[in-house]
Amino acid sequence: MDIILLLIIAVFIIFRLFSIIGQDLGGNTEDFKKDSVFDVKPTPQSPNQSDDSVKGKVIASDINIKTKTTPVISDTMRNKIAKVDSNFNPDEFIGGANSCFATIIESFANSDKDKLKSMLTADAFEVFREVIDERIEKEEQSVDQVVAFIKTKIMSATVNKNVLNIKVKFTTDQINVVYDNLGRVTEGHPNDVVRVDDEWIFTRDMNSSEQNWYLKETQ
Repeated sequence: MDIILLLIIAVFIIFRLFSIIGQDLGGNTEDFKKDSVFDVKPTPQSPNQSDDSVKGKVIASDINIKTKTTPVISDTMRNKIAKVDSNFNPDEFIGGANSCFATIIESFANSDKDKLKSMLTADAFEVFREVIDERIEKEEQSVDQVVAFIKTKIMSATVNKNVLNIKVKFTTDQINVVYDNLGRVTEGHPNDVVRVDDEWIFTRDMNSSEQNWYLKETQ
């Protein structure tokens, strides 16, 4: 009799277990998925926002730009330039080119036409100006920050009617972000550092008394 009673109780318990399997036990599986750490994506940051609490966040204003790189120039290139400019110093040129690169990148992002005009040739400035005006018309904002110079190499040098042109290849780490008129990120991300290769041509009139270098072309 006791055995039969135990069997009845066991069958009843098993039945109850099967009847509740698959039921919602008070949790919301959709909410769980939504809050899962595997689904969390970084929230785009607008230019006027600052959230230093995000772990690993890159804050461009706090980055010390490494501008000292070993100049890369062949003996042939060095001798070619020395023929038209006996005072040419690769270390000084590379240092100036790096500073110029970082300043132009930042000035372009800030739509600082006056600053750009003082560092670019007339033709190069016109190209930059058109892009800036188009960006302003769309009410877009751009953040471009050079984080570090990885390598700066003098690629070539040409002389045409006492005008010396030097092509420089910059390998840099940068933060590049574009925001729309509502402050939403449309390109890049404020936390992403990307490696970029740029080739710029700097020009200098050897007959000019000011001896300044200007950005002539970007490639």
